[in-house]
Amino acid sequence: MSKQNTLSAFESLPLPTTASSGKPLSSSLAKASANFNARLIAFNLMEQLNHLCRGVQRHRGFSMGLLAGNQSFVKQFYALELQMNRRIQLITSFSGHSPVLLSHTDIERLHYAWNTIKDNWQGDSVLENFEFHGHFVDQLLLLMVRLAERIRQPYAKQIRQLISSSQQSELDEKSLYQQLLYFSSRQLPRFIEMLGKLRALSVHVAAIGHSERDYDSKLIYLIQCIADEREPLLDITSRLQSSLNIELPSLLTIKTFEHKLDFLLNKITNNLVEQVAILIPEEEIFAMASDIIDVYWRVVDDSLSLLNRWQKEDLEEWLAEG
Repeated sequence: MSKQNTLSAFESLPLPTTASSGKPLSSSLAKASANFNARLIAFNLMEQLNHLCRGVQRHRGFSMGLLAGNQSFVKQFYALELQMNRRIQLITSFSGHSPVLLSHTDIERLHYAWNTIKDNWQGDSVLENFEFHGHFVDQLLLLMVRLAERIRQPYAKQIRQLISSSQQSELDEKSLYQQLLYFSSRQLPRFIEMLGKLRALSVHVAAIGHSERDYDSKLIYLIQCIADEREPLLDITSRLQSSLNIELPSLLTIKTFEHKLDFLLNKITNNLVEQVAILIPEEEIFAMASDIIDVYWRVVDDSLSLLNRWQKEDLEEWLAEG
């Protein structure tokens, strides 16, 4: 992405020209202030979209259990729907402060996707329900990637470029900031969604009490996709952990939960796939998968919080430089 495209969203924000004392602000300080505020909104939106995404994933798991006749999820299901309604309203409010980050069309699509999966879901087939939720999650993941692109450069470097028009170096492109941003906005959320799909299908199969060819093929495919992505995920986790040390302790949980992930995958393979009679309770599968998914989402949250903290430190560094 060119410098012009990278900065356009932030440059389009109205810049304050005077301080509260009535004295004029310098052009550089005004640009730095507007850019910082826009980036704060971007981080807030990413955090809320992440929480909405995990809500959609849980909604999919609950609804697929309910469609199979399990009523134990009813209370949690409707409580989750109320929470998601409020979260979408919150995202709509946040976006109003910076429509260049999430447009009116983006928000309309969010509402449409949410209404599609929650209205008359009882009348959907299982695979329709599965696909509708998957499309919504894909939409949310795409929005997170777009927002991450807006804050791709560390704040201090972007401000120096915005004010001095200096070119970004090759070293900057490979910064720890950008590695962690890529990991938390793209790589880990995509992996979590594979687990979310596996959870939902496994819950449904366990609830109906027997395997079916279509479900078996999807489960086998998802397990293979997860296996293919584990090594690259662990590789970047190790590199980040080595660089960040104690700054992001939750990264350790990805490694410590490897045995739990193995246990889950083996249980699904051995107890659900191609089984005439399934005895494992669907609630157990949901709880096991959710334990892993929730831990991974916590790593995403902690990563974004660390990136935001670095941004504030960058602001102080830039101000100290004068």
